[in-house]
Order: sequence, then C-alpha cells, then structure tokens
Amino acid sequence: MTEVTVFRVWLNPRPDQGYVVIFKEAEGDRAIPMAIGVHEARAIQMAMDGVVLERPLTHDLFVSTLDELDTELLRVEIGEYRDSTYYADLVLQRGGETFRVDARPSDCAAIAVRCGAPILASDEVFQAADARVIQEEDGFTLVSGVESHTLQDPASGVDEGEGQGDLDTFRRIITDADLEEEDS
Repeated sequence: MTEVTVFRVWLNPRPDQGYVVIFKEAEGDRAIPMAIGVHEARAIQMAMDGVVLERPLTHDLFVSTLDELDTELLRVEIGEYRDSTYYADLVLQRGGETFRVDARPSDCAAIAVRCGAPILASDEVFQAADARVIQEEDGFTLVSGVESHTLQDPASGVDEGEGQGDLDTFRRIITDADLEEEDS
C-alpha cells in the first residue's frame, strides 16, 4: 500500500458525471481520479478548507461517534477495483482491537481528512486508474490512460504523436479546475 493525499476535488467537465476526487501519491505522480457525488465532494472540500459548521454534517457525526466510542481511525485503505467500482475500508482501533469497516472511498476520504488519518492505496488500484498528475507552473494536468490519452513513457511525458490534439483539449478542460472555481 502506498500513501496518497486528496489532491483536488473538482467538477467533472463531462456533463453526465458530477464531481471527481483526485487521490495523488504522496511521494510521486501516480493518481487515482474517482467520480463522486456532490455531497461527498462538498464534505471533502469543506474538511480540506477547515470549514466547521454549527451543526454536524453526516461525516462530522461519524467522527464524533468514533470519539464518543473511544475509537480511532488508524487509516483508510483503498484496496480493490472490480466491476468498475473502487472499494475501501476504514481501519479502526478500539482498545487493543483493530477492525475494518467497508465504505465508499469518497466517504472514507471525507472522514480521513477530518481525522487527519492517512489514506493508502494498493498497486491494483493505481493500475486500474492508470493516471498521473503533472504539476505545472500554472496548475496541473491529469494524464489518464482511462481517457485514452497515450503516454510515451510515464517518466518522459506525453507522446507527441496522433493523440496530441485530444490530449491538448483534455488539458485545457481540466487544468486548474477545482470545486471552488466551479461552485461560485
């Protein structure tokens, strides 16, 4: 398992797919873009921005419940990809007992960000996502094999061949897209 961070939450440019959370390798450029619902997107972004509401939202309630039950979130593990779905576990500890709770990765991320718990992803998940984040001066580019954009070599960048026009369009759509810009 490799540690990831929640790199971005943004509105997907495709009209049929709401929001996307991008998990990025903490010490590298591999990424896992994942379609999520609007409520999960807002919950993750609010936690990342440190927004605290007067009354708890669902993920806040879950974290409060863990606290009341003297239970610690040790980590989140995004461990599987099957049937076009990612699977994750909350790894919890209470007393000396460690146990797992199956949950959607987006809910896990919203809870992990609130708790400051690490998020880990398996190599299987990275391989299924087949994506990389390229940091640029004016933002970032998400290059994804899932989107049929050709990589010449993951270490050397984008192939300048036939698919370049499509990749340039994709770059224009997603460079610097994030929830705050799209939500205002």
